Amino acid sequence: MLDGRWRAGVARGTTPISVVLRRTGVTPDQLTGLGLVLAAGAGAALAVGDLTAGAVLIGFCGLADLLDGPLATATGSASVRGAFFDSVADRLSDVFMLAGVAWYLVSVGRPYLAVLALGVLAASMLPSYVRAKADTLGLAAQGGIMERAERMIVLGVAAFVQAYLVSAPVLVPALWLILALSLLTAGQRFVSGWRQASAGLAAAATAGGAAVARSAVAGALAPTTDTGDAARRLDRPRPVRGDGTRIRPHMRGGSVRHSGELGVRWGAERSHRPAGAPRPARPARPGSRRQGMSGGEQRA
Repeated sequence: MLDGRWRAGVARGTTPISVVLRRTGVTPDQLTGLGLVLAAGAGAALAVGDLTAGAVLIGFCGLADLLDGPLATATGSASVRGAFFDSVADRLSDVFMLAGVAWYLVSVGRPYLAVLALGVLAASMLPSYVRAKADTLGLAAQGGIMERAERMIVLGVAAFVQAYLVSAPVLVPALWLILALSLLTAGQRFVSGWRQASAGLAAAATAGGAAVARSAVAGALAPTTDTGDAARRLDRPRPVRGDGTRIRPHMRGGSVRHSGELGVRWGAERSHRPAGAPRPARPARPGSRRQGMSGGEQRA
């Protein structure tokens, strides 16, 4: 929540401190490295059972982590390298502190609860992974009820209270709380990224459907071209006679060589004679009346 909803208020509160740090010449990378060293010291203090020192070091580690970003903005040195270093340092800090808690639980005779500390470590990594993966995909999966600042506050306060109230086990319930809320935060970020991705997918599907519809309309309005058998027959080369003229294609069964013979099939090529030319005489059948009359014979 401190990194999401209250980011503007936190930035306004830390701006004067970042201005003072800029005058000292401290760089944001140095501040991030200092926070990493403090986290390692906090883990060592927790491991040996010095919960008070561990709580104090956790507080200073959180303060350094809170100020390195505003200091980078105030000095104009914000860069991708600094953001990368800060993210890696945050993960290492979580490992140091929760490993110290696990060691402490083993040392006080409750070794099975060390698994709880390791589960909290895994759960604290999950929201950061969801956010990083969403960033690589162009999505925004930030915020949540239990971010890193809240985890450090709950852990530091629980360690400090545990140091003075030994009879009241506060640290273990705090670990359960961090575990549950970290998983809830990861779920919140996942749902946020899922909704954004689904909205983008729906928008892409709508745009694709509109493009398909426009293509269909354009195809319906475009002039059609006959690509059937008739078009393929017209594209075939026509046969050539001996005198070099082309033969008209026969629509059913090819072309006919002798167009003047009897019994020509339907659709065969017709003979073309020039205008005014006499019609060629058909050969008479032997023994027919036409032949008898042409021979000058007269009926009795």
